[in-house]
Amino acid sequence: MKTLLTILVISFSLILNSCSNKDDSSESLGYAPETLIGKSLNLSLGPNSIAWALSFFSNGVISMIPSDTSWKIEDTYYIYRKTSENRAELTIEYTIRIIDKMVAHCYEVELLFTSESEGTYKGYDEWESDGKEDSNSLNGNFVVGTGGTQNPEDIMSDESEELYVYLGSANIFPNRASLSISYTNPDKYQTADSYLTAGICYGKSPHPTISDKTTSQKMIDTYYRTVNLSELEPGTVYYLRPYTMNNNKVTYYKETSIETVGKNIKLNLERLNGNTIRLSYSINKSSTYNVTLNVVKMVTPDAIEAAYQLKDFGYKTKGDFETATYTYSGSWGQYDYFSLHAIEKKENITIFYRSKFLYSDGFHG
Repeated sequence: MKTLLTILVISFSLILNSCSNKDDSSESLGYAPETLIGKSLNLSLGPNSIAWALSFFSNGVISMIPSDTSWKIEDTYYIYRKTSENRAELTIEYTIRIIDKMVAHCYEVELLFTSESEGTYKGYDEWESDGKEDSNSLNGNFVVGTGGTQNPEDIMSDESEELYVYLGSANIFPNRASLSISYTNPDKYQTADSYLTAGICYGKSPHPTISDKTTSQKMIDTYYRTVNLSELEPGTVYYLRPYTMNNNKVTYYKETSIETVGKNIKLNLERLNGNTIRLSYSINKSSTYNVTLNVVKMVTPDAIEAAYQLKDFGYKTKGDFETATYTYSGSWGQYDYFSLHAIEKKENITIFYRSKFLYSDGFHG
């Protein structure tokens, strides 16, 4: 009588169970941010002179306030690209209208971040007006702050409880993730004709909208519905926002983020012998995580009782192997599942799963 262990699935709860601290910032290895979205930037030509006050949004939208407020700024656009831990390239295009004269500019500068909030820049300003073209060198200091007013499409409109949905914890893999989307007040949605059409917008920049990637829109039933995010890149931070759509009106709700396995979170799965599996994983961000180990069994009816006997399970960080240091959640259908709660370790952690019913030819990871 054999019990087949066919799949071992590792899932990380990184949304509701992750508590940030100072080491969690995206600049933990350097000062240059991955994006300027939601930030402001004051470019100074001298210690007491602010040449530009800039605020950055998604989709290349930028707000520009010049030192001479009589200028009328049109046709603005920007591109930001981080090139190293402390450096980035910034291109800004805009047109100045002064009475009846138009001057088109293109700034191309390199930003050197000397801290999270300031740095220096240098580059060129190429301009064109009335068929004439020229360029000037640029250099000075900049100060980073929190951005001002958001784009209208980025504002979470209609946050009433009646329409509110939220995201549950995520199962995260190298190139995909799955999350639950639920009503805050499910009592208001007890019948199929009251269900809302909802989904998740997601992208690599904050404040994603339906113009970015989205999950398939679905009618969300009374309590929750699982949705899948596909074609993700390993080791990448993604920003997620649930939304509802009613009569072509889109309403966005609370935003969160996840990071796929492959960079700050790494794992390795291997069989030690015929009845022991070892999972080694490391988390390079200080935070609090719940780690869930799901063991999927293929059993025959007469093998169920034997298969559900308690397995040896434990984890170690340093020193001897520890047993009985887990929450054993029991068996559900064809699953055994275990949870390690409040894991705060940054070093490698090894998890062992032992079962005398483990069938060596049936393991996949």
